[in-house]
Amino acid sequence: MSSDSRQPAVRRKRQTDVASRIVPRSLITALLIVAGIWLSDASLLAAAYSIPLTAALLVTSWLSRRWQHTRIETLSLMLAMIGLGASWWTFRNSVHVGQDIGVLVREGQIHADTAVRLIADVTNIPALDTVGDSQQTSGPAKPRTVCLVTAKFLLQGDAQRPVCGTCRVLIQGDATTQLRWGDRVELTGRIDLVQPPLNPGEFDYARHLKRVGISAMMFLKHPAAARIVEPVSQWHPRLWLTDVRQEIVELLEAHLSPANRATAEELLLGSRTSESRHNRATAEALLLGNQGHMDPELKRAYVSSGTIHLLAISGLHIGILYVFLVRMLNLLLIPRTQALILAGLVCVFYTFLTDLRPSVMRATVFILLHIVGQVLYRDLKMGSLIGATTLLLILFDPSIAFDVGAWLSFLAVGALGWVSDRTPVPVDRPAPPDAPTWQDRLRDVRAW
Repeated sequence: MSSDSRQPAVRRKRQTDVASRIVPRSLITALLIVAGIWLSDASLLAAAYSIPLTAALLVTSWLSRRWQHTRIETLSLMLAMIGLGASWWTFRNSVHVGQDIGVLVREGQIHADTAVRLIADVTNIPALDTVGDSQQTSGPAKPRTVCLVTAKFLLQGDAQRPVCGTCRVLIQGDATTQLRWGDRVELTGRIDLVQPPLNPGEFDYARHLKRVGISAMMFLKHPAAARIVEPVSQWHPRLWLTDVRQEIVELLEAHLSPANRATAEELLLGSRTSESRHNRATAEALLLGNQGHMDPELKRAYVSSGTIHLLAISGLHIGILYVFLVRMLNLLLIPRTQALILAGLVCVFYTFLTDLRPSVMRATVFILLHIVGQVLYRDLKMGSLIGATTLLLILFDPSIAFDVGAWLSFLAVGALGWVSDRTPVPVDRPAPPDAPTWQDRLRDVRAW
């Protein structure tokens, strides 16, 4: 091949490299898949045509590459990514007609005012939440247990009807010591659908639940209405995570006695006049995101002070935990690769311990990709990290495309990365703490 014939290919490669430096390919791919999810959710891209259209576009891109039609290849790939997002969203939201628990309620086969019995599997660690009551201005909070279950059978007399779908279960009272992640339980209560908003512009909670894959809501009046049919295996990691979380709660309850508790007013204003009783609730909210023991006055104090975001487990907690562990391991002269891997494993364990919250998962995936780049000695740009994180999260849960908080956090991290990339590195920057070894320290002491 002559040099003249190679020039267009070299020129196209240079243009592609320049474009990828400006906007990484992973970020472009993630945004195109998100666009496909949006179009499919808005019914602008028919579900029946998304899969064959994606396959046809991929074949067109392959043929264009063989025939060296670069522009057609690029356009076909971009449209294929949009079709792939629509296809994945269609597959994610596909339900079995006549068996989904939400469809049965919508068709009137299950009445909202009648108690039913449901056999289901607990799919997360049950946690405590506070019942919202506008009339409750003081006094102890009313805890309720919140968990997700996957429906298996609907009991109608002695018969079992196979059903499917995910239910968000609200149990009046504390059932966290009774239920564990992975248990098969029999629930007796009401199943209902969330009503659409009554006012224009109001948050559509029903559509939000549909996007995250929750078919219906189930309400139980007492923890005794949840009976364990088949407990999770003793060797299953789900049981271990649930037991660790419950052990932490019991340790906080045992060691934070009423005499050592301080209210939010005392913490914020230095007052010592009120009774001390809120330290355990704050500790559970900060460590596990469990706000079931918090009093209304305590929440109002955090809201008034502008620090309520500290009680919601988010990427901030993961970032603090990761930096703290890395610094401590560096000071202990642990090799950098081992320190990064160990800190990443601890972050993964904490993510499962806090029930795979979306914000925690985003931060953990971001940190793990950063660790992989550090271990493999690859210089990963912030845009590439954000794009790869978005792609992995979309594969796990495509409803992230509608999470405004996720995009705001990505935008904030991207802005910080953009500023840091353009900040010159100081020439006299000291070496990292893990650079010297024990032999280097001994030689310094001997020389001194």
